[in-house]
Amino acid sequence: MFQILIASPGDVQAEREIIVEVIHEWNYLNSREKRIVLLPLRWETHSSPELGERAQGVINRQVVDHCDMAVGVFWTRMGTPTSAAESGTAEEVERVGRAGKPVMIYFSRAKVDLESVDLEEYARLREFKEKTYPLGLIEKYETPLQFRDKFSRQLAMKVRELITENAVSGSTDASDQDGDVLALRLAQGDPPEALPRAAVVEVERSVCVDEDRIPDFVITREPEDSGDLSISARANPDYYREMVRYHRERDAYRSFRIAIENLDVRGWQNLLLELVVAAKSGTARIMDHEPAVKRPVDSTFVAGRIQSRDVTGSITMHWDGPTEHLQLSQDAEGTWRMELSVPVVQAKRTVFSRNEFWVDVTEPCVVELMCTAYSANSDPRTLRASLEIKVNYHEMSYREILADLGVQL
Repeated sequence: MFQILIASPGDVQAEREIIVEVIHEWNYLNSREKRIVLLPLRWETHSSPELGERAQGVINRQVVDHCDMAVGVFWTRMGTPTSAAESGTAEEVERVGRAGKPVMIYFSRAKVDLESVDLEEYARLREFKEKTYPLGLIEKYETPLQFRDKFSRQLAMKVRELITENAVSGSTDASDQDGDVLALRLAQGDPPEALPRAAVVEVERSVCVDEDRIPDFVITREPEDSGDLSISARANPDYYREMVRYHRERDAYRSFRIAIENLDVRGWQNLLLELVVAAKSGTARIMDHEPAVKRPVDSTFVAGRIQSRDVTGSITMHWDGPTEHLQLSQDAEGTWRMELSVPVVQAKRTVFSRNEFWVDVTEPCVVELMCTAYSANSDPRTLRASLEIKVNYHEMSYREILADLGVQL
């Protein structure tokens, strides 16, 4: 594992997120083949409050000194001065450089509103830039897209150098040790509750037994007249059929979170989890968002602003933030990859991913989760879990389904 410190003032938040994304992309493309994992280090996710020492000193000891290389990004701000350097960011990159570790520094040349620039702050930044130019890898960029492209290429170069310098060999795989100190679980609910390692979830599904007999929808209300404006409705003949399909599809997905249970008496820090989710039976579908399901409307209107009988709605998800944020991508048919970075799991505690993923529950299926857990102070460990979806089908007539939805024939 190589730990990469992300150092910057607060005006380049977009670049900080890009660095994390590029690191995750490198892991996805290279970690299995090269048996190397990159872990992004940030003070906001890898440090904890502590009294009795200056704040930057605590960050140095808890975060900076543990990194293998650093990435510094600047735009118009230098940051708050410390007792040892021009700013906390400057102290971090200089400390890493003095330790003989690689430092990559990027300066943004993006346009900025001059009225929003603190001239004294910018002057301090220019002085730091002139002093820094002779040292390390220095780059400029114009846009976030250009920054992503440059950092992606140069990160690959630096990792190759780290591999050569450290003569990295394959670590001992602590496989089949998922029952000793760390356990992989799935979780459901709000607040989330961890499920057994071999989780079984039963769902109820309706089956319309007379779908071929569903009649067309016909407007039964009279057109309305509003002054000089005549308002008429055009019926949606498939309204009843669409409502039956809506009844079947509205609960087609169930949400889950990834949970890591620490059974040890000591805490774990800087965990990086790489998961492979594979369908073992049935037809499984996994998504990183819940598909929006719209309730059908019974008619459209030629003029006016009268609402139809049913209101169209959709489901929107809001993500909580980058910490413990689950990344999901499809690897092949029936196989998905997930990645999760966990700064700390305290002793005898369980940590859940901030965001969820969704599993199609319209048909029975079994999926297996295989996780490789990397840590800065331990060999890789293999964790396993499984999920079985059992579907209980209930036959219903279209009349019963429409009544369940509050639709009168």
